[in-house]
Formats: sequence, structure tokens, C-alpha cells
Amino acid sequence: MSESTITRGQQEGNASSESSSFRTSTEQQATSRLFDEADALRASSITDLKQAQCTRQPAAGEVPVMRAGKATSGCDYEDLNKVAKETGVLNVPNLWQTGTDSTARVVLHVRKGTEEGTTQGTSVAIGKVGDQCVMATARHVVESTTKRQVLNSAVEMNDGNFYKYDVKIMDPLNDRAVIAVKTGAKTDELCHPVKAGESVISSGNGAIVSYPGNTNSKHLSMARVEGVKDEPPYVAGAKGTGKEVTALAHTKKGSSGAPMFDTAGNLRALVTRGPIDGRPDDDVTILTPVTAQDQRRWMDEVRKAK
Repeated sequence: MSESTITRGQQEGNASSESSSFRTSTEQQATSRLFDEADALRASSITDLKQAQCTRQPAAGEVPVMRAGKATSGCDYEDLNKVAKETGVLNVPNLWQTGTDSTARVVLHVRKGTEEGTTQGTSVAIGKVGDQCVMATARHVVESTTKRQVLNSAVEMNDGNFYKYDVKIMDPLNDRAVIAVKTGAKTDELCHPVKAGESVISSGNGAIVSYPGNTNSKHLSMARVEGVKDEPPYVAGAKGTGKEVTALAHTKKGSSGAPMFDTAGNLRALVTRGPIDGRPDDDVTILTPVTAQDQRRWMDEVRKAK
């Protein structure tokens, strides 16, 4: 286990770490609660959106799915080949594999007003810098604000361990952020970066892989892009305009930061929120686009900041 992996026994020993900062009793308590709640999220059996164990577990070849326009508890499974046949996206099994290899869960213990609790989001690997896995996610997932204070957080990689991270980039124009996860000696084993498409996606089919709600498992959401439009910058007063992609896809709050891949397996966008026009969130998803130029710029910035 690398020194960057977070374990219960290391809570006190990490007191000098700049990313852990376990210097106060409040932070230590938040860390303990984060572990307790994250352990519950990491049950061996698939759990539903509310963290209860699913009565039925998936059969061989089945994966958890969320279909646009169809309500789900988080315990619906479908065979990947069946999904491919019904959607006409023949490489669905490959898209699922790409998504499961490249995504990770961000678990955070947060305070909103007088209430505290654990929330989660999704991230996707976009590169490696030394012994760190560079991942993209939604800005609102990792950002600490006056209304939502992040007391502690970690990324659960595919080995089931939690790793510390540093926030490297906060995009002022779009709901996007870049983090560097301290995967140490296990970086090559755990970090499988994807490549972004060259242009902003405006139509076509895709697939989203995410951790919706409070489930402990990745879910597949097939998507059909409706269009892209300019939006005001994410941060008020920032110079420039943002962009938002609208897609027919079923996602939930924990899906924030999740990647949408096109049918060739290229990263094209990150989930940011549900609709605000009255349409249900099990029918429409709003995403922020990601291009190869974004990916190259982000990686250059992370390397320079190292």
C-alpha cells in the first residue's frame, strides 16, 4: 500500500500532509465519519441509490443501468449485448470497459449549514504525472464554498482503496475541475487515461459511466446528444462564455463529473447537473464539453505546477 493511500491507522500519522491537514479535532472527526460512511458505500454487494443492498444482484454479463425516461432504484441490470442491440451502439461492451477502467468515485464529508454528511461524485482519468493520476470531474463536486464546506475527501480507485488528491484546476467558465490523485507506486496499475475528442460534441450517441446517488457501483447510462449552446460563465464575472451539452440520458447527483464517451470511446463531456426547464432528471442530463485541446492544456498546467 502506497503512502498516499488513506487508511484508518494513518489518520494521526498524516497530520503533516498538506492535502490531509488532519490538524484539528473537527477534521479528525470528519475523517473518521468519512471512513465510516465510505465503508458503508463500499459494500461487497451492489447497493441502490439510497445505499441499501439490492435484493437481486446482476447475473453474468449484466451491469447496472439507468435508462432515459425510466425510474430506477439503482438495482436494474441489463446484458451489455442486449443494450448494444437495442441502441444500435454495437461497441457498448467496449465503452463500458473503458468507463469502468478510467472512472473513480470521489467521496466527500461536507457541512451544509449545521448539517454534515457524506456525498459523492465521479471522476475520469485524463493523464499521469509522475506518481499521480490526473482526473477530471465537475467543479462543484470538489469545490468548498461558504454554503458547502468540504471537511474531508478522498478518491476511491478501482483497487477499493482511498487516495488523497490535490485540486489543480478550477475552470471559471465551465463546471469542470482537474485533480491529481496520489496513487504512488500503483499509478500505472490504477490509472487508465482516456482521450478526448477533437471538437465540441453537438449530436450523436454516447455512454455515461457514473456512481449515481449513494450507490457503491458504477452504472451505465446510454445518451443521445440533443445539442450544445453557449452559457454565462460558471463563475460570475469571469471573462468568456461557457458551454453546455444537453443529452437524453438518466443520471443522478452522484453522477456529477462522470464522463460521456462517444461511440468510438473518446471522452466528450462531463456530467454537471439535471435540467432546469421542468423536464425530469431521469430523462435529461446537462453536461459540459471536453475537447482534446482542453485535455492537453490541463495536462500542461498540471505538469508545470508539479
